[in-house]
Amino acid sequence: TLRHRQGRFADADADFTEALRLAPGDAALLRQRAAARLRCGNAEEAIEDYSASLRAEPANLEALTGRAQARES
Repeated sequence: TLRHRQGRFADADADFTEALRLAPGDAALLRQRAAARLRCGNAEEAIEDYSASLRAEPANLEALTGRAQARES
């Protein structure tokens, strides 16, 4: 989203949360929200979102890499 590109990660988190209300379980939205949460310092929530994304798309490299980064932070 625009807010994510602007570095407004808390606002982006809220945007992705709202989008997930309309499309629950959407793997791409979960990954994007996870990235925003990680940038906000919410590693545990990011791990949860990346893991949920991986349940839908087990071989998704972006989610695997993101989750590994979140675990290291």
